[in-house]
Amino acid sequence: MVSEATQYSQTDYPLTDLSPEERQVLNLEIIKYQQATSNNPRSYILWESLGEAYKSAGQYKDAIHAFQKAISMNPTNPMCHYRLGLVYAAEKRGEEAIRAFKKVLELDSNSPQAHASLASQYRKMGLEEAAQEHIEKARAMQIEGESDYNHACLEAICGNNE
Repeated sequence: MVSEATQYSQTDYPLTDLSPEERQVLNLEIIKYQQATSNNPRSYILWESLGEAYKSAGQYKDAIHAFQKAISMNPTNPMCHYRLGLVYAAEKRGEEAIRAFKKVLELDSNSPQAHASLASQYRKMGLEEAAQEHIEKARAMQIEGESDYNHACLEAICGNNE
């Protein structure tokens, strides 16, 4: 999966791809998870869910904080590291994104999404040899029945933009 490209923050760059109703639902979801983490601050699942809601709203600084909280409670969850890497990538914090994606692979070496995301970051940094290594690994791991979106993202990283 290619790193997600959304705006920096909801207040600075409105999310134009969401309808007012979708924005309202997302804001209510954020409030729900804020209250839930306040009531149960030791639940990494709630912090991860809050981070995902913030990420969807383009509130990346808040998303980073929430994912870091989730990771501090469950450092062996590769999905938290992966989602944190996506936010770092969206924030154009390539070195931090690379560290997060490498951590995913440390925890789960069979993550085609982490390999593809690493390839994307390496390619943005002009490290073509490293990018190719992870593209090949991601391609070798493609899951049968994988979504067309994920397949298209990997092909875009590979330079096949058709």
